[in-house]
Amino acid sequence: MLTNDTLAVETSQAYYPGGNGHGTITTYSLAKPTAKAATIPTDKWLVGATQDSLLLAPSNMSGGHDSAQPLTRLSEGGDILGTIGGVTDVYRGGWGRTGHGHQHTAPEGHLEPSSGRPD
Repeated sequence: MLTNDTLAVETSQAYYPGGNGHGTITTYSLAKPTAKAATIPTDKWLVGATQDSLLLAPSNMSGGHDSAQPLTRLSEGGDILGTIGGVTDVYRGGWGRTGHGHQHTAPEGHLEPSSGRPD
């Protein structure tokens, strides 16, 4: 995943990051290529990114998800910035569809009405 200035890569020892999967998110600064990469242990799936944060979910959302999940917004350094509840789909740019009709969550977690997926 890419933010404006960070490349984030999630790896795990199993197909899933939680439990025995021992998930790790490694972030690389694009602004400072010689800076040491940061490693963030996680039991969540890296499902998206905003301009300045990473979006994590309790389960994989790559094919959409029938039930709503909370998304955790994480800084590139691993600090929790907040949670966005009730998300069923995640789109590029940090947009996510909530279970409340056709509303989408903006990167900062605010709801805005929309009739379709943002491009």
